[in-house]
Amino acid sequence: MRVHHLALTAFGPFAGTVEVDLDDVGRDGLFLLWGPTGAGKTTLLDAVVYALYGTVPAPAARRSGCAATTPPSPTAPRCPAR
Repeated sequence: MRVHHLALTAFGPFAGTVEVDLDDVGRDGLFLLWGPTGAGKTTLLDAVVYALYGTVPAPAARRSGCAATTPPSPTAPRCPAR
């Protein structure tokens, strides 16, 4: 299977319509989804899964277990003097 075009409307963080021409980005046979945290990389993959199966995994099910579950402290970490 090959996805040629992806159009998302009101899906995840994309409030409007976002279209991706995968034939264009993959013209050399391979492409990379990259960007900063929160850019929507996983959302694009979720959209493909939703189109195929009509559902996506819960956000908690996608966690690797390596990320912190609490927000970072606003203060700098303290190290004891040696």
